[in-house]
Amino acid sequence: MKIAVTGGSGFIGRNFINYIQKKKNVDIVNVYNKNNLKHPRVKNIKLDLNKKIDKNIFIKLGRPEYLIHLAWSELDNYDSKTHFKTYRNHLNFLKKFKNTNIKKIFILGTCSEYGKRNGELRESFKSKPLNNYAKSKDRLRNSLLKYFSKDKIVILWGRLFYVFGEGQNERTLFGQINNAITMKKKYFNMSKGNQIRDYLDVKDVAKLLFRVLESTKKTTIINICSGKPISLKNLIKKWLKKRKSKLNIKYGYYRNSKKEADRFWGSITKLKKITK
Repeated sequence: MKIAVTGGSGFIGRNFINYIQKKKNVDIVNVYNKNNLKHPRVKNIKLDLNKKIDKNIFIKLGRPEYLIHLAWSELDNYDSKTHFKTYRNHLNFLKKFKNTNIKKIFILGTCSEYGKRNGELRESFKSKPLNNYAKSKDRLRNSLLKYFSKDKIVILWGRLFYVFGEGQNERTLFGQINNAITMKKKYFNMSKGNQIRDYLDVKDVAKLLFRVLESTKKTTIINICSGKPISLKNLIKKWLKKRKSKLNIKYGYYRNSKKEADRFWGSITKLKKITK
């Protein structure tokens, strides 16, 4: 089983490769731009997705059976117009796999594609993206499904919800709280904390990505989530308990964001059928 991974040096990519490199009979190709990975079972191939892509990229990557596309840029700014350029460049890259012997292509999407919706979010819902990141991902999904509609290649679109774990960017909620604990700060200011979200440990995300890639036989959209709604307050309590921290959280210091719904989580009906 040969898997090529883009974005392997990122937060989710590192954890995914750490997980699959322990499995037998799996050859891994890390497609990187800036940072390669030092794993004895990982072959690193440098590629800038923002530049012209060789038409024989499938061959240059060693003819992988599977491609898991995690790469993306400007993830700390969802409103950046750069996302539309990223969409075009990544579409151009992925198109190069048409009429090759690759079996499956998994692309990481986002729950933001659903737009501002409350309640359980199902894959059957029509997408209503609001920020440029989600709009670009939505365009990529629509373009790929159309382009590969008559091809034998299975296209898997994983809509990722919220993730946390060691090594996460300090701008994320988990990263900020972890940093506050490490810096031995007494207080941490945040919103009301009554928002309901769907969070998964990044190690669980890595396992799910592999199971979806391995088990899914037809082109489809799949939520990558826990299916368990939890308030940010209760989630933070778990984090603090695990770190044995007495960090004082000042809830209500900031207003809740108006860009997102207050209460939403993902349906795992399809995910459970695929990964059972």
